[in-house]
Amino acid sequence: MPIHYPGNINITLAHTIKRSIKTFQLSVDILRTVSNIRLPVRCYTVEGLRVGSCKYTGDEMCHLIKNWWPKTFGLYLTSLVSTILGNNCDGSLGELSINQNVVYNKMLELPDLSGSVLSFLMSGDFDVKIVATEKGTTAFCGIFKYTIKQKKSL
Repeated sequence: MPIHYPGNINITLAHTIKRSIKTFQLSVDILRTVSNIRLPVRCYTVEGLRVGSCKYTGDEMCHLIKNWWPKTFGLYLTSLVSTILGNNCDGSLGELSINQNVVYNKMLELPDLSGSVLSFLMSGDFDVKIVATEKGTTAFCGIFKYTIKQKKSL
């Protein structure tokens, strides 16, 4: 079932946190399929920030989330980073349940991005691999597959 925007989507993730991560690097690899053509999404610089299949420091990712994503979605992403990595994107470490299964379940509001520079990322089938490392050691690896389409007007 595709994700439609604007609209709401429920995200549920379950994971176990082994330790807090103060400084992390994030590698994002995005593969987009449209009309059965699979193309990697390269790293773009938009409004001075890198988006797409890029490598980020934790500070760069937090800055991107806080200052560029639509505000409501950015708040959810910050919460997700905090939940998965235990880093609150403000230099502090969150309260974590170490070695316990943690479930992240949030309803996200996806805004209409049809006129924005992100519009090319708002349709198609996507395979997204996100790897977080700290000092060369993998701390998180997630593969996310989804289809996104613009909601048809009535």
